[in-house]
Amino acid sequence: MIRKPHNLVTAYWDDLIYFLNEAENTPKRVVEGNLTVSFPSDKRGIRYTILSAFLFLEAFINAEFLDQMGLSAKTSEISEFQKHILDQQLIETLFEDKWSKWLNLISPMNKEKLKGDKPFQDLMKLKDWRNHLTHYKLHQLFLVAKEIETIENAREACAIAIQAISFYYQVTGLAPSEWVSRDILNRLKSKKK
Repeated sequence: MIRKPHNLVTAYWDDLIYFLNEAENTPKRVVEGNLTVSFPSDKRGIRYTILSAFLFLEAFINAEFLDQMGLSAKTSEISEFQKHILDQQLIETLFEDKWSKWLNLISPMNKEKLKGDKPFQDLMKLKDWRNHLTHYKLHQLFLVAKEIETIENAREACAIAIQAISFYYQVTGLAPSEWVSRDILNRLKSKKK
């Protein structure tokens, strides 16, 4: 089997699958005789699944942007000033702009606005979940997190990540790498069966 390249993109994907499996495998109820003991679902696994899905998609689009600009293999050859400008662009560009504007730049045939498409709206849902889990005031965090930290949302976060990668390759017409086909797009095909 060909191993994935070891980088943040693949690490976040592996984290996503690991934490989803952890959340899925946490028992919810144990029946012993006439007594039913309930356990809370694995909130940590759920939370980390959602966060890893977002981190994976942001790292993926950053890596693809660098690759399509021809910079991924040449980062050692660019000047410190160019690195600073590139870092600034990657950091200051909003997640949704990376997936809409950059996708339009990369795509050879599809110049329409992507923001109305369902995969893009799902990306925004995932961003909203991430924001609620990381940026809100403490007195709001527990109320909001309770609604977000469900196993259904963890599963949906994984589905959104898979759907976004499929959407990326459909729009750009690029061929997915071996590990993307095997580990991500094959999950999409197996869910459709």
